[in-house]
Amino acid sequence: MGPVALALAIIGALWGGIAAFLLEERHQLLDAAGHDSANLARAFEESIVRAFESVDETLIFTRELYLRDPAGFDLRGWARRGNFRGGGLIAQISLIGADGVLQQSTLGAARPSIDLSDRPHFRIQRAAGEDRLFISVPVLGRNSGIWTLNCTRRVSGPDDTFLGAVVVSLDISYLTRFYDSIAIGHGGILLAGTDGVVRAAAPLVADEPAIGSVLAPELARVLLGAAPSGSYRPTVRGRSQLASYRRLEEFPLVVAVALDRADVLAPYRQTRLLCLVFGVAASLVVALAAAALIVLRRRQATGQEALAVTLANVSQGVVMVDALGRVPVLNRRAVELLGLPPLRPAWRWPWRNPAEKAGGE
Repeated sequence: MGPVALALAIIGALWGGIAAFLLEERHQLLDAAGHDSANLARAFEESIVRAFESVDETLIFTRELYLRDPAGFDLRGWARRGNFRGGGLIAQISLIGADGVLQQSTLGAARPSIDLSDRPHFRIQRAAGEDRLFISVPVLGRNSGIWTLNCTRRVSGPDDTFLGAVVVSLDISYLTRFYDSIAIGHGGILLAGTDGVVRAAAPLVADEPAIGSVLAPELARVLLGAAPSGSYRPTVRGRSQLASYRRLEEFPLVVAVALDRADVLAPYRQTRLLCLVFGVAASLVVALAAAALIVLRRRQATGQEALAVTLANVSQGVVMVDALGRVPVLNRRAVELLGLPPLRPAWRWPWRNPAEKAGGE
């Protein structure tokens, strides 16, 4: 194989190896990102489950406290005495009467005649035939003045008479604190209901899921489809993302965590740059080595031609014998002096040293 062909083969193998390495590096990063987003979605699910379990326990406790002594029930006093610990999650706890009018709240004195009979979280409990937790869509509290999720349970008398509802209003911003606790760059998290309405997001994991909005049809098909968990590839403000979702078994909610594809592949881009620099440098070294070899071979060929011309024209016979008794050099004058047959092209004299021959006999 000539120097040029050898150099091309080495350079081709070098760049082929670099390409294979980069492809494997890229695949491993994307695969790891898929596992990371799935693990983060599971962690987000656990965080949301704990939050709503705490909320439901608070609802049940408040209801039992009220039913134990309806006439003496003092929600505001209970909160003032330090028994209420919202921890930033609970904006307020309130009691709505059977007529839909706010009766008591942990925020303090309610404004006169705040009618909540039109609120879904009240109407659901008034119409409910069973005791179950209801989680509302985001609403602007008429008493709190902030955006909250209202979680309610029905309050019933001994004969199952509807007495009203207890409400725990969740601060939506608290539900997205999980995002602040993880470092996912341009990624985001999403909390939506199985009704397709977005409950919380930070910042956003799809093009349009603003708080209280309905999921885009494509995203709803993924998050609310047959599979209770999985992955999808949204595009947010022109940036491709790798996302995983999980539907909660305990509550009618679905969570999602998205990682930005560009952030995920940042180490790959750095590695690719280093590989390109290395590949170019190595290719130049191989090319220079091939060029030097070509020059060396040309010089050797020129020297051999000059030697052949010199040997052919000297008046003395020249014979060179190596350690194995072979004759690599034999000029025409030596053939004439030794009485050997005339030299032919590509002819090799099978002569051996006489001493070697005699020893063999």
